Amino acid sequence: MSAEPSCSSNRAPATGLREVGWIYRELGVEPFIQCAGVRTIYGASNPSDEVIAAMNAAAEAFVDMDELADAVGAKMAALTGAEWGVVTAGTAATLALATAACIAGNNPELMLRLPDTTGLANKVIVPADQRFAYEQSIRIAGAAIVSVATVEELSAALDGSVAMICLVGRLDGKSPVPLREIASIASAAEVPILVDAAGLSPGKPDRWTESGADLVVYAGGKYLRAPQSTAIVLGKKNLCQAIWWNGAPHQAFGRSMKVGKEEVVGAVVALDRWINAQSAKDERDQWLPRLRRIERHLTDIAGVTTEIMSWAGSVTAIRLKIAWDLATIPFDAEMLRLALLERRPRILLHDFWSTPTSIIVDPVNLSDHEAEIVGRALADPFRRPASIAREVPPQEAAVDISGAWHVEMTFLHGSTTQQFDIRQTGHVLQGTHKAGETTGIISGEVCGRRVRFEAAHERIPIWLFYSFDGEVSDEGSLIGTVRLGGTAKEHLGPVFKGQFGSADWRANRKPHGQSQQEQTEVPEEMMKNEANGQTPRGFLSLEGSVAMVVGGYGAIGTTISETLARAGAVTVIAGRDEKRASELANQIAGEGNRAEVLELDACDVANVRGGVAKVAKHFGSIDILVNCVGYNKEQPFLEVTEEAFDEVHSRTLRPAMFLSQAVGAEQVHTGKGGSQIHLLSLRSKLGFFARGYSAFCAAKGGLAALLKQHAAELGPHGITVSGIAPGLVHTRKNEAALKDPVAWREATAGIPIARLATPTDVAGAALFLASPLSRFITGQIIYVDGGLIACR
Repeated sequence: MSAEPSCSSNRAPATGLREVGWIYRELGVEPFIQCAGVRTIYGASNPSDEVIAAMNAAAEAFVDMDELADAVGAKMAALTGAEWGVVTAGTAATLALATAACIAGNNPELMLRLPDTTGLANKVIVPADQRFAYEQSIRIAGAAIVSVATVEELSAALDGSVAMICLVGRLDGKSPVPLREIASIASAAEVPILVDAAGLSPGKPDRWTESGADLVVYAGGKYLRAPQSTAIVLGKKNLCQAIWWNGAPHQAFGRSMKVGKEEVVGAVVALDRWINAQSAKDERDQWLPRLRRIERHLTDIAGVTTEIMSWAGSVTAIRLKIAWDLATIPFDAEMLRLALLERRPRILLHDFWSTPTSIIVDPVNLSDHEAEIVGRALADPFRRPASIAREVPPQEAAVDISGAWHVEMTFLHGSTTQQFDIRQTGHVLQGTHKAGETTGIISGEVCGRRVRFEAAHERIPIWLFYSFDGEVSDEGSLIGTVRLGGTAKEHLGPVFKGQFGSADWRANRKPHGQSQQEQTEVPEEMMKNEANGQTPRGFLSLEGSVAMVVGGYGAIGTTISETLARAGAVTVIAGRDEKRASELANQIAGEGNRAEVLELDACDVANVRGGVAKVAKHFGSIDILVNCVGYNKEQPFLEVTEEAFDEVHSRTLRPAMFLSQAVGAEQVHTGKGGSQIHLLSLRSKLGFFARGYSAFCAAKGGLAALLKQHAAELGPHGITVSGIAPGLVHTRKNEAALKDPVAWREATAGIPIARLATPTDVAGAALFLASPLSRFITGQIIYVDGGLIACR
């Protein structure tokens, strides 16, 4: 059985005179040209000609499925160099079956007990930075997820209660718990490691099994163009066979996860084709030319830029990023995505890869002809923005829905009682939504009598989203529908936010005095959550916020930008070095978060005002300002020059004043409130023995006083202004010097927590000050110093 060479494209030929997609049109569904990669919700990829031929051949005869599994296991081993292989009913099914295999093996008594794992080793370790959306597939086998943050924590957790370790392949390269460091530890404890490499591609030899993984799973229906419902599992023979025995056709835990003989044969032919066939290599070679075809239609359009992106290790395909200037082209990515779905032929763009002013096109499912269609279709609205950028006149709020509400929500089966606590400022809505087990943050608006708002409930690994749309009735009730969804942070977009369908809702005001909007609500909710063993992460959510981080690509600013983006904020990285800012923004976008770049000279007041206005116009508001700007020119006291003193102040204190003023003006104008955070230093409070810090201490000390005055003046507008004053921060810049034990002892002398601050420590303080948890804290300075000042 081999993959024969073919001239196959990604688009199957039409049958007779019928157009491609006719079968869907007969069912009343209009197909689309697929630029969104290999997402399951859109059908992933089409099987190759070789795979279809193999499946048709398999459908001509019958076979014993166990005999087929043995033959296919050996064939997959020969193709990849792994010990064995097995074809399953998809990657998520593999997570469940692999968990069952690692808990029960093929012990019939244990197999038939699942998911009851009482008394068994039933924990599955997932590194904290690799928590992912499909963990429920692990839990349905009866496993409990255990999260660890370091290799040391993982080693300590291997106490005999752990059945498996699960790693996410695309996140492994940057993880503090990488496969290369834990393989030997897990092997010594006899705990298997499974790598979820769903969106990656296999090779010979397989990189994961070669690096110590016991199992690795690849999606069959993505890049391999196998049947969409299959997965390729490679690894240790005993574990692959245990996966098979725990699944269909056997009367065990995984009977519901059936894979047919045609799918098994199609998957192994797809694997062979991907590794060995010239047709697959030729297909991959066409990805770049197809992107260039699209790019050629856009290169001469004012305000549009393009970039070929390759994220080695995290994805398989190259992609095309298209970005535009909102001042020239006044529509956002979601407007463009919806407009292209309305045209004929329909064109599908990815939602959560986008930022407000950029999209990413994946070439994997495109033909040459379709690439031309996509290029022309994209060029049209960029040349004629008015064709989709229809400005809707703002409508004032005709009602005020501030207060506490009792909510009845009716699902397709069953109903529940929930509650809102809403604060309305003008037409802007903020507040909290209490569901059965979690509390979410509300953000939205009122237009006339119509209300639209989203409640984001932060959970690990999947956030819950409720998108409410309704009206105020004559009786004063709120009545409407709500879209229901859930998504991991990296998948944040409108599609997954509505992936669970919709429900009807009706809300009535609670009697006066029952509002929970008092400032005590957050601490009380935190205590309730902590009593239940939950972490109140929802209150640290910045979902729906826009954060402007000036100097956001520096040693500390980088981590602050990353942290705010991971908390859900659209993060604008501003500064003079556009290249560094763009590199960081691309990295943040690669993690599934949202970042934009603003070239800004913080020392130029006119430039500051223009840049802030541009961001505010683009996003509608600037909710968070983080000022990381600062400069020091060290001179001994008796040698300080006027020029140096003035320069330090003009590059430290002056930017803080006018950044705060420009952003504050926008925050006052929107009426939404906001937060401003200035990065100070311990030198704003303490001198530095035997160092020439006169100018720097004066500038940072001045900023410490300035922010208090700003807090006093901006407080009535709901704007908080605070500072973060770290001690010496351990960064890459000083890492080499601090490797000297003497230097380390001197640097940490007098610090009760016996180490230096890290950028993460500072970013944590910034996240707190930017979050709803700090809404009653202003004019304060948080000293991130490990207790140093406490001892002075």
